[in-house]
Amino acid sequence: MSIHPNGSPLRRLTLVVALLLSCGFASAQKVPATFNECTDLMSIIWRLAGAREYSLCALPEYASEADRYFAPYKQHEAVVKAREYYQNGIGYDAVAAYSLHIVIGADSSVVYHPQVQSDGDASFRRWTAAQQEEFIGLANDFYKTTRFHQWYESTEPVRLQAQETFDKHISQQIDYDWFRRFFGETCTSTRQITLSLLNGQGNYGCSTRLKDGTLRMNPIIGCSACDSVGCPIYRPEIVPLVIHEFCHAYCNPFVDEHMDDMRRSAERLFQLNETNLRARAYGNATIMLYESLVRSCVLNYQMEHTRSFDLQQALSTEKDFCLVPSLTDALQKKTARLDESASVVVNAVNRFDYKTYAKQKKREQQLNAKIKCSIRDGQRKVAPGKVRLELTFSKPMQPSVALHYGQYADASFPDFDASAEKKVVWSADQKKQYLLLDLKPATHYAFSILGGRYRTLDGHSAGDTMYIHFWTK
Repeated sequence: MSIHPNGSPLRRLTLVVALLLSCGFASAQKVPATFNECTDLMSIIWRLAGAREYSLCALPEYASEADRYFAPYKQHEAVVKAREYYQNGIGYDAVAAYSLHIVIGADSSVVYHPQVQSDGDASFRRWTAAQQEEFIGLANDFYKTTRFHQWYESTEPVRLQAQETFDKHISQQIDYDWFRRFFGETCTSTRQITLSLLNGQGNYGCSTRLKDGTLRMNPIIGCSACDSVGCPIYRPEIVPLVIHEFCHAYCNPFVDEHMDDMRRSAERLFQLNETNLRARAYGNATIMLYESLVRSCVLNYQMEHTRSFDLQQALSTEKDFCLVPSLTDALQKKTARLDESASVVVNAVNRFDYKTYAKQKKREQQLNAKIKCSIRDGQRKVAPGKVRLELTFSKPMQPSVALHYGQYADASFPDFDASAEKKVVWSADQKKQYLLLDLKPATHYAFSILGGRYRTLDGHSAGDTMYIHFWTK
């Protein structure tokens, strides 16, 4: 697969399809996947700005072609400003949300979407009014200066292939009627799915409020895998992920509305798991509740739709979200509409046995494996080139890899050596993990070891997240 901008006439085609849901038959309709030029525009700008979550494209040739095309524009004012915004918390879903509030106008300019409210989405509100106004002009200049549409048009073959694959393996497998049954959906909403190949494993449960009052549910779904020739693939296993992102449109407003009734309990629980939650970009008690309620809804979906679904096994992976078991159980007792069953959810949060959980967590920490890393936090003058990273565990572990980004936004995430036949190797006693890194000279690196994602052979974890940053010679 090779993608090259060609000289073909520019077509004004925005691949965004909104399916209006009506009372009688909407629930039976499928929602095809589409692309949004503005979403890819924002992803490219934040990729050039060095945003880690927008540097995860899983299609090597697609990514390298994009990097080659846009390399001359790394110092464009829009990229410089994006880098500044990123340092101040404008990343992840905030970037995705902004892309849904803008559109390419009739004169090929980036303008605000004329049908979308400016204050109808919490992710978009993370931008200040000054930032919103400042960036629209910069994005428009970047769009025109880089001839962005020419590049976007050149990617049509791979985008069409991604759409076809996603619709076949994912969209057609989703029971959209479940949302109406579970949440008590009204007729004032639309639903669409936007794909973004640049986002890799990044997925965002975005929604916008139209000026006529309609809620537009619009999750942005990345692509985390490619086939042997580099083409995008979507496996059926990600259906729960898509359900997850749609559920945010229902759960986030619900939590916002009832947060005052749950705040004290939620903040106590957040403090107990704060290190691990922040390491996964869940930075406060409200976001923890968003995720907890969404994950509980998805488990209810899976219980209804997946044969021999092992709920206890699924719950065992939610250690950082201790409310999920209680919420999952509570949601099975609710009435048709979630908003009419607020007390069920609020009580599940407020009546959670905090003291027992805190004692249990303390006992588990004593049984967890301890980790040592061959590169020390803050170490300087690490040799560049091929470096074997060694993680030593105090107990035998189940094979897995759980490395994530570090705490320093200006630091690079270390690359695995792509030429290595075995990038990850375990010792015979399963207490040592070896990862081959390819490090550049004179570079600041940072990563985190997600101890909660590692599992010991006897069913425990490797504790809290460990942060490592270092410099090469």
